Amino acid sequence: MTKVNLEPPKIDHEKSGNEDTTHVLHVDDDSRILKFSKIFLEMEGNFEVDTASSVDEAFGKMAVQSYDAIISDYQMPQKNGLQFLQELRKKNDIIPFFIFTGKSREDVAIKALNLGADQYFNKTDDAEALYCNLAHAIQQAVDRTSMHIKLLEREAKLKAILESSPEAITIIGFDGNIVECNQATADLYSCPSKEDLIGKNAFELIAKKDHEKAIQNLKKTIKKGFLKNVEYTFCTIDGREFLGELSAGLVRGASGKPEYLVTITRDITERKKTEADLRRLATIVTDSNDAVTVVDMNGSIIAWNKGAEDTYGYSKAEALGMDSLKIVPEDKKLEILDAIRKIKMNKTVGSFETKRLAKDGHVLDVWLTATKLVNDEGNVVAIATTERDITEKKHMDERLLISERFNVLGKLASSVAHEIRNPLSVIKNAVYFLNIRLKEITDPKVVKHLKIMENNVNSANQIISDLLDLSRNTICNLQLVDLNLLLNSIFDSMSVPEDINVIYKFDKMPKIKLDPDAIRRVFLNLVNNAFAAMPQGGKLVIATSISGDSIEISFKDSGVGISEENMKKLFTPLFTTKAKGLGLGLTLSKQIVEKHNGDITVKSKAGAGALFIVRLPITSRKQFMDAGLLQADVPMG
Repeated sequence: MTKVNLEPPKIDHEKSGNEDTTHVLHVDDDSRILKFSKIFLEMEGNFEVDTASSVDEAFGKMAVQSYDAIISDYQMPQKNGLQFLQELRKKNDIIPFFIFTGKSREDVAIKALNLGADQYFNKTDDAEALYCNLAHAIQQAVDRTSMHIKLLEREAKLKAILESSPEAITIIGFDGNIVECNQATADLYSCPSKEDLIGKNAFELIAKKDHEKAIQNLKKTIKKGFLKNVEYTFCTIDGREFLGELSAGLVRGASGKPEYLVTITRDITERKKTEADLRRLATIVTDSNDAVTVVDMNGSIIAWNKGAEDTYGYSKAEALGMDSLKIVPEDKKLEILDAIRKIKMNKTVGSFETKRLAKDGHVLDVWLTATKLVNDEGNVVAIATTERDITEKKHMDERLLISERFNVLGKLASSVAHEIRNPLSVIKNAVYFLNIRLKEITDPKVVKHLKIMENNVNSANQIISDLLDLSRNTICNLQLVDLNLLLNSIFDSMSVPEDINVIYKFDKMPKIKLDPDAIRRVFLNLVNNAFAAMPQGGKLVIATSISGDSIEISFKDSGVGISEENMKKLFTPLFTTKAKGLGLGLTLSKQIVEKHNGDITVKSKAGAGALFIVRLPITSRKQFMDAGLLQADVPMG
């Protein structure tokens, strides 16, 4: 039986100085021989020769100096050359060693070679030929030893990898017998130690039903050079069967002939059970309208149902293997990671509302329920989540809440409008009367305060009108309108602050059906808000364009911008950041635009200006009538 030797050698002699120089230690009790040897060898090649007169002196020098080769006399006082060699080899020192003696004795040569000497030389031979041959032999031996050391170091590294690997690694000869393996292999097959497996035939560890399969795969491995992830039923030495996955690679010798197979085997019993559980789960949830996903403990998606495809826009092929955090918004990643951490610790995570990110970038509101999947030992192996898209429901709830607020405000406005407007009318008439009677008075303070009274009366009346409008389900007075002309007309009734530059970018577009007074009110509100956002002056760009079946009207200012917190409350009734006003302008604007089957959106950051976009559909008469926004007898224009 051939056994792969992976034991590391003892290497005590590291080279020093010039790496191209061969360092030789010559040991002889005759100083003349040492002198001539040093001269002739250093003449023959790149040698550096050091000398010692005894074995003890040689060992002393070797303790502080490293050498590539040793030349030793046979017969010396105290210890001879063979004893010197024997002591070195006992220490597992593989340094090249040459016996150099004047005694032409065959028995000494045989003993030296048996003890591990590289060669035997006779001092009495022709000097020129002797030292030429000796130099050549030393260089060959040094090169050979260097190569041997490198091979042993490589084997030592391979052994370290083999023993430290958690995978079961086995080296199999082409007679089918195991020549080497690691402890992980022994553990896989329930062996106390790897020595119990070495020498066994590898087919003994494969169930008989898979023998033919293994033979055919061996042929494929020899042909291709490798084999990946093939499933077999394996047997432990006590007869227990388990499902495993094997990969193999072919190792060829210097001649190119196959010599060994290196195999990696892993037990996939638990994985197969998990996969079976997941298949059963997939069967139940495949047709669910809710998004059902399964994530392994590395965070990769391993199951994705039709509901998930519809909810997030990723096909099953795209989603499988994808990092589950890809569908989690940045501000929700810590939340989901904390939930996963709790599940790994076997803590219960209840259902909760959160957000998810669709493939097209839309953020969805979802109601998430997480369930841990465990193996037979109760260890968590995966996490299944059910995510119900509640985005539309949240929008409906928000609209219902706003509608309820409108109703409350409307009732309040209806109950107090008459009582408030009567005294306002009296004040307004009084201001009008004073303006007539004091027409000739040019006192600027009087004129200023009368104007202030008139403006505040008008503001109070407008607030009441806004409150009433919020509660009324009025039908739009639709007309065929040129939006570009309507936008231009806004500035006929208002003045532009001197430090604000208004820029128009109007595209050519068709006339559309809308209520001009209502839409004018929206535009006025957006323009006034833009002016208010630029107290130090700035630029307002008003643009129109066609986008699909809608017209877009944008208002982009260079003002103070809107904070993230205020963005969430922007269209909420009674929310305002202004010192004056009730905070109804944007709420009314949104209501008017939505009655036209359009929408209004905003993009802004604090300190970076704001962009409001109004989208109005290019809508047919029938669509307006179906929506209840147009009476049958109203002409289209």
